[in-house]
Amino acid sequence: MQGRGSHDYRTESEQNIIALKWYDNRYVHLVSSHKGKNPVEPVKRWSVAKPQYVDVSRPAIVMEYNNFMGGVDLHGMLIALYRRNIGVEIFYLRIVFHIIDICIVNAWRLYRHHCTQRGFTKHTPLLAFRSDIAHALLKAGHSVVRKRGWPSQDSPSPSAVKKRTPSIPNPVDDVRFDHIGHWPEHLANRVHAVHQGIFKGKVL
Repeated sequence: MQGRGSHDYRTESEQNIIALKWYDNRYVHLVSSHKGKNPVEPVKRWSVAKPQYVDVSRPAIVMEYNNFMGGVDLHGMLIALYRRNIGVEIFYLRIVFHIIDICIVNAWRLYRHHCTQRGFTKHTPLLAFRSDIAHALLKAGHSVVRKRGWPSQDSPSPSAVKKRTPSIPNPVDDVRFDHIGHWPEHLANRVHAVHQGIFKGKVL
């Protein structure tokens, strides 16, 4: 292959698959079972050496790719943004996690499309969308057992109770509305302090 616009290809006749190598600014490799090299048409490309626009031969498979490149390329770019770097020797685990990434990106694209249909101007970014899925999977199916009765004797004294408890972020909507009894977590120190105040006749 020599010169801009040159190309070489091989075909597999049984499955009707073509593998083509085309040179533009750099080498481009394409494989297709839908489109071949013909017709080869000239297109305008800017030449830095001239400098002016020159005619460059372009196979039909390249034109087809350029017309529909927004799907596969965009999907691959979104996966690469937050790809998991998992150093495992078992090769099929990489395939499994790659399929999970594909499902997440597809779900996010459908979510954005739904937001557009509903007329929403804002949507959850991809990173936050992935984080919400992770939190929902970690919390899915877990129901906190609500403890009853008086606090045990092992509970610390009221003086050891802090005035302000650390704030806990709200769970994602998928966990909040999964119809599982998510009771508040039992804080033994706070309950013990309240009961001590009741026995002394004080209002806490």
